[in-house]
Amino acid sequence: MKNIFCFVLMLVAQSPAAEEPTHQAPVADTGIVVDKNPKDEVVPDAEGKSYFPKGRESYYTAYYRAANLPSLQSLRLNKGEVRFRVAFLPSFSNPLFLSYSRDKTGGLISVARLSGRCVLEDQPGTVELQGAVRIKPENADAFEKIAVLPEVRDPLKALDPRLLPLFNGLDGQRWILEVLTSEGYTMVDIQSPESFKYIEGEVRKHFENEIRKDPQRYELPESFKKYGLPDLDVSVFATFCSDVLKAADVSIPIKKGDERPTYRAE
Repeated sequence: MKNIFCFVLMLVAQSPAAEEPTHQAPVADTGIVVDKNPKDEVVPDAEGKSYFPKGRESYYTAYYRAANLPSLQSLRLNKGEVRFRVAFLPSFSNPLFLSYSRDKTGGLISVARLSGRCVLEDQPGTVELQGAVRIKPENADAFEKIAVLPEVRDPLKALDPRLLPLFNGLDGQRWILEVLTSEGYTMVDIQSPESFKYIEGEVRKHFENEIRKDPQRYELPESFKKYGLPDLDVSVFATFCSDVLKAADVSIPIKKGDERPTYRAE
């Protein structure tokens, strides 16, 4: 595993964005408006297709629609094809989307950053930065090989899905990775992966001190009194997403007052 990631990092370092990104004028406003209580608002893509699987829907879909992104889970791929998308949703700053596809000349990472902030009372805004970075075939091969690894596309698989909300902090950076192959689609949503060990520790304390003693208080069955909370590791997931970010030559917006991250070519 370490050798694979060293290989990716080496390839990215040898290819300074492979080609200069193609800049386009900001797209028109999609007209998507989030309700005053955005948690009640789930938005499909322009063709009416759901962004996330049933039960995983979220008001974050309004950001995807504002960025004019198609539903990845609704696409159909030929055998051997791999596509993925990473969404970086930093609290109080601008959503950033990196979508990977491939053609005959190699891989392509399309970039879209919104003008709105990830704040409940704010609207998604419009696309303020849009472009694409060409990835050499050998680099694309490495990314595709790693994207389908279980520890990348589903690092929380061992966790009972009813406990996932415990890992959602109030602030930080939410990273969402979608991976699609001809065999199927996965979506993982992780809050502040770089601080995950700390969050996991706090969740473990809460589970042992509160939930295990009285699961029904948290709308969980009595069986959770004997549930063994698994050890979780999102480091490989975080490294992969960070490498995609480096290959696209952009950075995650931190706060609204910061200088806007730009492509190196700018």
